[in-house]
Amino acid sequence: MGAGDRPGVWEAFQELRPEIEKRLEIVATDFHWSCDMSQVDSDIAIVFGGDGSVLRSAHAMKKKQRPVLAVNLGTLGFLANIQTENLLQVLQTLRLDNLKTIRHLMLECQIHQGTEVDTRLCLNEVIVFHEQGGFRIVNISLAVDHLPVTTFRCDGLILSTPFGSTGHSLSAGGPIIRKDLDAVVITPISPHSLSQRPVVDSADRTYEMSTVGCGGKVLIDGTNVATITSSDRVVIRRADVSFQMLDLPGHGYYATLRDKLGWSGKIIEEES
Repeated sequence: MGAGDRPGVWEAFQELRPEIEKRLEIVATDFHWSCDMSQVDSDIAIVFGGDGSVLRSAHAMKKKQRPVLAVNLGTLGFLANIQTENLLQVLQTLRLDNLKTIRHLMLECQIHQGTEVDTRLCLNEVIVFHEQGGFRIVNISLAVDHLPVTTFRCDGLILSTPFGSTGHSLSAGGPIIRKDLDAVVITPISPHSLSQRPVVDSADRTYEMSTVGCGGKVLIDGTNVATITSSDRVVIRRADVSFQMLDLPGHGYYATLRDKLGWSGKIIEEES
């Protein structure tokens, strides 16, 4: 899978395809996001592209998630496992009968509009902001387990998974959460109160957002999925499936943070 309309993605796959076919049977390809991958019977999914392609692969697989090997052809590539030059080395040591994976929390987002309920999966984050977009102040009410928390007066409200904590939430001042934790981050965007700070809570709770006095837009993993009114509700809870990434040697959590976030300094080990 991959974003075939992005420069170099299709070409990289075509170049590597003969080597992939020496080690794996390719049962389906989709470089236009037009295939329902939940109907494909496979052991793993190889994704070519950047972080956006990783997110779209999760949505393409729907409720039939399988381990993902992500080949970074994007810019930052925070979510992607490896570079193209490392793919063949990984495939040589890959054992389909003993795959090691890391499971990541996914959310189920239900958008209630009258009697209609639109249910969608989420890997990174759900964002609610003003219906007219831009930097317009919006009042967003939040309830947790059906109990009111507060009404945020802000430019938008982010509810992020640990997987998405290094995305929009981080840019808005949210914390970095280890990706295999069962938690969510609630991050207001430019809140008009210094007391409204990011909050980390359990993934086993039910979260409900709604706008007050105006309409709003709902983004899931960067895609605009709905325009809501103040009478609509956005209900978010843990999904019954998890996103799976192959656990590859040498690609540990903190190694990725050091590499992708450009942390300066070096590790100094004290002599015994």
